[in-house]
Amino acid sequence: MNFCKTLTLIIFSLHSAVHLLAQNSESDLIRELLENYIHPTARPVRDPSTNVTVVLRLLITQVIELNENRQEMTISGWNKMTWKDEFMLWNPEDYNNITEVFIQHSALWIPDVTLYNNVDDEFERTKTSLNLKVGYTGEVVLATPIILTSFCKMDMTYFPLDEQKCSLEFAGWVYHGSQEDVIPDTSDESTQTEFNPNGIWNLNTVTVEYIQTKYNCCPEVYPKVVYTLILRRRQRFFVEVILLPCCLLSALTMFVFLLPPESGEKMSFGVTTLLAILLFQQMIAEALPPSADSTPIIQSYFTMLICMSCISIVCTAFVLNLYNRGHTSQVPEWLKKLLFGKVGKAIGRTKLSSVYFNQHVSKNKAKHTTSPLDADILEEFTENNYVNTISSKQNGCVEERVLNSNLSRMAYSSKELKLILNELQTYLKEKKKDKMRNAIMDDWRRVAIFVDRVLFLTSLLIIIIATIIVIVLISTQ
Repeated sequence: MNFCKTLTLIIFSLHSAVHLLAQNSESDLIRELLENYIHPTARPVRDPSTNVTVVLRLLITQVIELNENRQEMTISGWNKMTWKDEFMLWNPEDYNNITEVFIQHSALWIPDVTLYNNVDDEFERTKTSLNLKVGYTGEVVLATPIILTSFCKMDMTYFPLDEQKCSLEFAGWVYHGSQEDVIPDTSDESTQTEFNPNGIWNLNTVTVEYIQTKYNCCPEVYPKVVYTLILRRRQRFFVEVILLPCCLLSALTMFVFLLPPESGEKMSFGVTTLLAILLFQQMIAEALPPSADSTPIIQSYFTMLICMSCISIVCTAFVLNLYNRGHTSQVPEWLKKLLFGKVGKAIGRTKLSSVYFNQHVSKNKAKHTTSPLDADILEEFTENNYVNTISSKQNGCVEERVLNSNLSRMAYSSKELKLILNELQTYLKEKKKDKMRNAIMDDWRRVAIFVDRVLFLTSLLIIIIATIIVIVLISTQ
C-alpha cells in the first residue's frame, strides 16, 4: 500500500515538473524572441530589398445592411492575414518541442492592409486585443473578427428583383509592391462557408481578384486584393408589397371608362386613382437612391401610369361633355359612320344593338314622350258637325295627317273651334320638336358611350403590354 502511494506521488511530481518546464520554456522562448526583435515599425526582413508577402483571407459571415439611399454595404466577417517574419525563427527541439507561441498584437510588425473604399467614420472595426500566432518557421497569423462598411454603387434598374455587385478593395497604404505584396488566399480554407442568411439579401457568390495598380502620386505599383460580393434581393416580400399593388393600380386606371356617365362618379374615381398612384410612387421613391446613371424600370412604369391616369381624367371630362351636350347641334354624319360603322363592328357594338343604350339611355326618352294628353286629345269630329276624328295614339303623338285633313273642313268653324285647333297644332309642333331634341340627345349619348368603350379597350391594351414588358425585363435580368 505504501509503495502505491509513493509511486503515485512520484508520477504526479514528474508531471508537474514537465508542465512547469514547458511553461518556462515557452516564456523563455517568447522573451528571447522579443529581446532580439527589431523595432515593430520595421519590416521583418533581413534584406531591405526583399518584400513581405501578405496572404489575405476574408470569410463573409453576414450582410448587416445594404443601404440603397446612401449606397453603403456593411458586412461582418473573419479576417486573416499571414506573412513571414524572418526574426521569429527557432528550433522546437531546443524549447521542449514548442512549435508555436502567441505574442501580443503590438509587439511585432503588422501589415498596413487597408480597406480602400471604406466609408465608415470609425474606419475598420476590428478586435485588436487578440494575440498573434507565431510558428517556429517564422509564419505569423493575425486572425480577427471584423466589421467593414464600404461604398457600393447600386444599380436599381431591376428593382425590386435586382442583383447588386459590391466590392471590398484591400491594399497596403504605406508600403508599395516592392516592399509589401498583398495576395489573396486560394487554399481550401478560403471557401465561403460561414455566411448566415440575411432577411433581405442572398449571397450568391464571392469572387476574389488580384490587381496591380499605379496611382498618379507614385511611380510604384501597389498590389490590391478585391473581393466582389454578388447579392440578390429576396423576391417574395417585394412582389407582394410592390409589384402586385402596382398591377392592381394599373387596372383601376382603365376601369374609370367602365363607370356609367350618369353615375356622376367618373371624375372623382379617376382623381382618387391618380392620388393613390402618386402616393405609392412617392413611397417607392423614398427607398431608392437618387441616381442619374440608371432609372428603375418600375419607376418608369409608375410614370407611365401617372400619365395614363391624367389622360384618363381628361378623356372622362370629354366623354361627360359628349354625354351631356344636349340638342344644340347634331352628331356629324362622318362621326356616326365611324363609330357606328367600322369602329362599332370592331368592338362588337352598333347603334341598333347597343344593350347599354337600350337599358339606360332609352329610359330618359320614355320620360319625355309620355303625356296624359296622349290618350284622348279630341272626342270625335263628324262631317255634319264639322268634326272628324283627329286623335289617334301612335307612339304618344297625334297623327299630323289627320289634323291637316280636318283643318281644311273646319275653315268656317266657330271661333272657339279655331282656338282649339290652333292649340292642338301648337302642341303637335312642340311634340315634334321634343322628339327631335330627344333623338339628338340620344345620338350624343350613344357617341359618348362608344367613345368610353374605345378608350377602355385602348387603355387595357396599353396597360397589358406595358405590364408584360416590365415583368419580363425585371424577371429575366
